[in-house]
Amino acid sequence: MARLVLHIGTKKTGSTLFQALLAQNRDRLSSTGWSYPDFLQKRNHAEFALIFQPRITETHRHYGLTSAAKITARRRELDGQLSKLVTSRSKWIITSEYFSSRLITDVQVAEAVGFLRNHFDEIEVVVALRRQEFVLPSVFSQKVKTGFPSVWSKEFCEKQRSAIDCERLVDRWARVVGRDSISAIPYLEAKKADPGWLIGRFAEASGIPIDESWTTPPRSDANRSLSAEGVAYLRLLDPHLPRWLPDGTSNMKLRRRAVKRLAELTPGPPFTPS
Repeated sequence: MARLVLHIGTKKTGSTLFQALLAQNRDRLSSTGWSYPDFLQKRNHAEFALIFQPRITETHRHYGLTSAAKITARRRELDGQLSKLVTSRSKWIITSEYFSSRLITDVQVAEAVGFLRNHFDEIEVVVALRRQEFVLPSVFSQKVKTGFPSVWSKEFCEKQRSAIDCERLVDRWARVVGRDSISAIPYLEAKKADPGWLIGRFAEASGIPIDESWTTPPRSDANRSLSAEGVAYLRLLDPHLPRWLPDGTSNMKLRRRAVKRLAELTPGPPFTPS
């Protein structure tokens, strides 16, 4: 029976760490009978979620999904890749926090799961959960870093409700895959600086035999939190560091370098709203 572990995030709970770990240790993973697909544009598997979000966003544009026709074409392409690569003995892991943050209705979740069930007999969902008062400032800081003109406000927090309402999120997925097919990882503030602890919880929840021989990826600069001072400076710089250049090409490489330097120049505790 073909088996799939589907890691759905949530936001700001170590998803990048898990993805880097799996990508960096693909050979070790393969030796245990597991596969971590590498035929997509990025290290994670965001496209498997984006093709079921009907509204085209900036993120879709980043992946070249600029129209409904392109989304349909990409869905067919991914379906073909799975048909070619998945066998009755396959054990795969697919991971993207967009499964939890972008698929916000039962219909969207059911479409994504139905697509995957065409290829996998058994689907187990792994979700990481973090307290919302820690998630929201981190999400705000990340929005500012990636060039979205966000202002800390009640309205900003309300817009994140679908992604951070843990009870509704788990209920939504349970209605589609069943509660017995969902495992949760606690993301604890006291443990977030300990990648070994997080990886251990991920291994327990997913059933992937990760051990001490696996190479632990370095901490990602992309997820380094800015201080309140850094956030304030970056918002002033925003007009000069657009996400997209006038010719339509991405400017994120330059922006990431600027954010990294800014984090070095404005040390301090992560942004926390008053």
